[in-house]
Amino acid sequence: ALLRLGEGDGWGTTNANAAAIEALAEGWRRPVAPIAVSFNDGGKDQASTIDANAPVVRHVSKNDAPLKIVNGSNAPLVAMIETDYAPAEPGAKAQPTSDGFTIIRQSWRIESGKAPEKIGLNAGGMQVKQGDVIEETAEVVNPEDRTHIAISIPLAAGYEPLNPNIATAPAEAKPSFAPTLQPSWVSFGDDRVFYAYDSLPKGTYRFAFRLRAQTAGAYTQPPALVEAMYKRGLRATSAGARVQIGK
Repeated sequence: ALLRLGEGDGWGTTNANAAAIEALAEGWRRPVAPIAVSFNDGGKDQASTIDANAPVVRHVSKNDAPLKIVNGSNAPLVAMIETDYAPAEPGAKAQPTSDGFTIIRQSWRIESGKAPEKIGLNAGGMQVKQGDVIEETAEVVNPEDRTHIAISIPLAAGYEPLNPNIATAPAEAKPSFAPTLQPSWVSFGDDRVFYAYDSLPKGTYRFAFRLRAQTAGAYTQPPALVEAMYKRGLRATSAGARVQIGK
């Protein structure tokens, strides 16, 4: 009954997961007699045995054929199925999603003495040149008060992040505006900028940071992500994009 209350990858929150696992551990009993189990995913049967010394068996397959599990005893068994996959389309073509949040990402070209220029998308993606300073902005809509929220904004590989918090950062590293609400924690990594909030009240929040187009080439800009860290299913992503850095 407790297992059936779960949703495939847990019971909804970190605390609920811990409580459920502790309860299952308390109630678990070693098998008295060996249990024969076989797996078949389109080929030959693969036999395994569950006993007191091996209470769990693991079967890994790269086959997309239906999986058949045969229990060779009258004892009840529970099977946990985990599926990992890579989307057929590249990340540059990823479509936005919204499940409890909304996040929109935009890119702007920054030139001294000029107003920021929005970088549009064409058939080849976003077109920039080596040396260009780019301001990335993200807008997050949070429809209710929440806790422990993470916002991750990945960077295309040809970009170099400009961290305004470094003492030697150039003047152009400072974005046009500060976050709507100061994050509990922020990280400027080589591949992403990450914001974390212990508490995020209901509202709309804007973020901005700057990059430099460093290496010529064509790159994938993965979708930005906002999610509740400890509550499964509350998340949203922006659209992916292709970035062309010309010489």
